Amino acid sequence: QPVKRDFSRLFKPTAASKEKEEDAIVKMAEDLLRVLVERVTTKGLSITEAFRGFDLDGDGSISQDELKEGFSKLGIFENIPNWEAAIPAIVKKFDKSGDGCVELKEFFKELFGVKDYAANIVQDLTKIFATAMDSHGMSIQDIFSEWDTTGRGFIDVAELNDALLKMGTLGQVSKEDTINVMKEIGDAEKVTFELFEHFFGARVQQTAASRRRKKLNKIMIKFRAVVKKVQDK
Repeated sequence: QPVKRDFSRLFKPTAASKEKEEDAIVKMAEDLLRVLVERVTTKGLSITEAFRGFDLDGDGSISQDELKEGFSKLGIFENIPNWEAAIPAIVKKFDKSGDGCVELKEFFKELFGVKDYAANIVQDLTKIFATAMDSHGMSIQDIFSEWDTTGRGFIDVAELNDALLKMGTLGQVSKEDTINVMKEIGDAEKVTFELFEHFFGARVQQTAASRRRKKLNKIMIKFRAVVKKVQDK
């Protein structure tokens, strides 16, 4: 059965929202959230897994553009005209740090009652690889070679499990966890360099680009705040 929920309490009226256009956007944002919950519930979608694809490094936030792209790929609002206009209002509601990004913990907790959203192993690895490549000059080939301890040109379950445990930052990683990671990369038994590079290379590049966008967003938000303060004087 579709879930009926009232999201009007999430959007507090402001002086600006008394204008018809602002009122319409806030109303649309409420409607979008209601539709999102109803359709995710009725379709049995795993919304947290869907959004992990946009929170690549597991930092728990996604930009306005990433949220819009996520909704587009899920096809949740395909029959709602001009739904993109309400995205800024949704982002503003779930932007706790003021950097123009949606905080996923708050988003999932408020809408779906999910309280334990956290980075998974692949997201943690993406973050670690991005840092290794950006700060230490390592390449994907360097990382793969370090894990391919036998020099056979592929990483098997035992090698990957050993590498994940030796990292010391991922906690206890079971054989089942390791196999799931390998499945996500592309092969449950052995991961070649081609698979490894194809999977993590793109993710690391997207993570780096996302970090740059978020950093620029923070700078622009601070800049606009300073300009507004000067104009108000």
